[in-house]
Amino acid sequence: MNKVFWNIGKQIYNLKNNLSNPCEYISNYYSYKYGDSFKYSRENISIMRNFYLCFPIYINNYDKLSWNHFKLLININDRVIRNFYLRLILFCNSSVDELNNIINSSLYNRI
Repeated sequence: MNKVFWNIGKQIYNLKNNLSNPCEYISNYYSYKYGDSFKYSRENISIMRNFYLCFPIYINNYDKLSWNHFKLLININDRVIRNFYLRLILFCNSSVDELNNIINSSLYNRI
């Protein structure tokens, strides 16, 4: 599903010049098409857009992570710190709870 969400984020990015509110348009479209209004809510669609903006190149290793991993990583504003945690969880195969604990302990700042 990560690849699907990344592609939706890319769609929104590409539509930003053509529509006044691309997140709402995509949310309505996918909610109608697939009938899952929670998964394709405006909030989740906005997160998908941020997913694409934070990770503009999709790597197959991203399939090893869950969507919740990326939701935590997207909240990190600094690109260098975000990539540090991404590489760490890919290397250590960390769970979402472990990633949350690692981020909250400010591991990057302590190194």
